[in-house]
Amino acid sequence: MHLWSLTTPATDNLSLDDLDIAAKQGCESTLHLLQAFMGAQSTRVPRLWLITRGANPVAAKGALSLAEVTSGMPQSPLWGMGKVIALECPEFKCVRIDLDPTHSDHEVELLWREIDIGSLEDQVVYRDRQRRVARLVRCSVPNTLAANQQDGDRKQPKFQHDGTYLITGGLGGLGLRVAHWMIELGAQTLVLIGRNSVKPTTSQQLEALIEAQKPATIKVITRQADVTKPEVLAPIFDEIDQALPPLRGVIHAAGVLADGFLQQLAWQDFSRVLAPKVAGAWNLHQLTQSRSLDFFMLFSSVASLLGSPCQANYSAANAFLDALAHYRQAQGLPGLSINWGAWSEIGMAVKYLVERQYKIKGVGTIAPEIGLEVLSQLFSQSLPQVGVMPVDWHDLITQFPSNQTPPWLSEVAAFPKQKQFQKLSSPQQRERWQKLQKLKTLAGEQRYPLLLAYMQEEVSRILGLPSSQLSVQQPLNMIGLDSLMAIELRNQVGKDLNLEIPIVKFIEEPSLENLATWINEQLEHVTTAINTSAGEAQVEGTDTELATISVDLKQSIQPHQAGQTLAQLEQLADEDVEQLLNAMIAGTEEPT
Repeated sequence: MHLWSLTTPATDNLSLDDLDIAAKQGCESTLHLLQAFMGAQSTRVPRLWLITRGANPVAAKGALSLAEVTSGMPQSPLWGMGKVIALECPEFKCVRIDLDPTHSDHEVELLWREIDIGSLEDQVVYRDRQRRVARLVRCSVPNTLAANQQDGDRKQPKFQHDGTYLITGGLGGLGLRVAHWMIELGAQTLVLIGRNSVKPTTSQQLEALIEAQKPATIKVITRQADVTKPEVLAPIFDEIDQALPPLRGVIHAAGVLADGFLQQLAWQDFSRVLAPKVAGAWNLHQLTQSRSLDFFMLFSSVASLLGSPCQANYSAANAFLDALAHYRQAQGLPGLSINWGAWSEIGMAVKYLVERQYKIKGVGTIAPEIGLEVLSQLFSQSLPQVGVMPVDWHDLITQFPSNQTPPWLSEVAAFPKQKQFQKLSSPQQRERWQKLQKLKTLAGEQRYPLLLAYMQEEVSRILGLPSSQLSVQQPLNMIGLDSLMAIELRNQVGKDLNLEIPIVKFIEEPSLENLATWINEQLEHVTTAINTSAGEAQVEGTDTELATISVDLKQSIQPHQAGQTLAQLEQLADEDVEQLLNAMIAGTEEPT
């Protein structure tokens, strides 16, 4: 149970040093904790509980109060990190619990009860002595957006001629595209800030940007500045005050990537990604909170909303932006955090080649013209946080290993099941299913050749190469399997074989031969455990035998033994576990 975040400084009078302390107490300590457990040669993996207070902007009743979003905002990156832990390391069953910032009574009792009940929930918030859990549900879009969609009226924001607009990350592809769009809609004075000096190609783009707009009154000013340093950023605001029209709006689009498995990330990789998002956004907030702004937009990411494998640092950084937008609105200031999916053609999606990652997750990329159209609509609504991404819910849900759909996605899980059934009805899927059933019925030595061939086919499918070209002795990373592909392979194999495979095994057992050997040993352990727990009944996965076991369990298992028995049978398919659970509940005098 990780409680260090509870000692982080409060948001009132927060300094950059305080934010750094909060990041180290929350994310750095958790990173080292995870890496230590991953490196330990233990057969039992502990469950991980991340405890915060007031980090999640959930109101108890009605609108958010300032107290509910003030105290815990520096802890918010840990929630973003936790979402990636759940994706990369499902074996830890990472649970995030956010305590009530205004009610500290009975917290120990609440935490103990949360652990004791063995709930499947992994995102829990306590407010006003009520337990809240996360759910993605269908809801009506904001009235202004609905009106625009129904009437076909694409109302465009109008930027003031006598105002200045500042864009951080403004010298990148996305920043320049947004700047061009703002000029088209009336903005005449833009200040574009970039961490690096203006490159020749960027200079040409800027000249073309100004030339495309005929009025000579348009000013596009570029400044090289590190947004993480207030002493560098402040003179730019002084320049605006002295020589330019009043500042009317801010778009914070600065950011960097340093992707990698949690096992491989160093804290330097974390802090480098946190800095422009966390320190940069806080500096902008501090420098503008006394100004009258029309908007204060933070370009966040889908990573902090859904989690993103190999991007624990990026997810953590953007979670802070989300919390800051809620905090500003609670103070009566403009604030909007937009959880963008990857934009195609421009921005980091192209520079760092992450488009493929979003396709794996089921989240598509956003065409620039569509993104700008959505951005136009967002100017007319008052929500503090909005997610913008094209999603295939089936592909998103099937990324989770061992069919472990997280509870917060349970409301949208019904449709993917139907779609998955349709996929299984194809001849190719039926043939694949038959191979898997045969694989599960064989013993260790007989299973291994078939398992190795299955693994070879899966790697071949992911790499898009003929299986004949894959050497089973060659390290996987040497044949082109990157970290995202490794997660896809881990999840697919885990679902097919009802087996939890720690992602670290793709680092420790790098070849197909070694990995197949390890998986074969685990399958042997699972078979032994199931046979032992079933007593005289031998579990081979047939409907008849499972029904027999269900009757035996119903007659013999007492309520206090249910959790232990389910733990022994956790490798069964979801439908079989549901059947066992129903039988157990029917055999108890009262529900537990």
